[in-house]
Amino acid sequence: MSKPSHYRVRMDGGDGYCPFFATPQTLQRVHEGWFPERLGEWGRASLFRIVEGTCRGDYVAFTSGSDPEDWLLTSGSLPGVAHHIRNPGTTFKAGDADPCGKSHVKLVKD
Repeated sequence: MSKPSHYRVRMDGGDGYCPFFATPQTLQRVHEGWFPERLGEWGRASLFRIVEGTCRGDYVAFTSGSDPEDWLLTSGSLPGVAHHIRNPGTTFKAGDADPCGKSHVKLVKD
């Protein structure tokens, strides 16, 4: 069974300072050529773009202790660290992802 390449998750808060923790946000899983799918010592990362909410258009990466995408697609939810992507695009470096707190996202069923 193949993994879906794009899916949506819902994020409703977190325990750090991220502008997107203030109100619920809907995120779309995206695959961008500039994003390495790994954030240095944080390990494997899944990249999302906020598609509904006050921070629409912002990019967020999630890391967890294991493969975040496998965890999410298997369990339907993902606890992990949210990283705000400050410099999306071809000049992106791992240091352009600010870890800003722990959060929990849930898979949205269409």
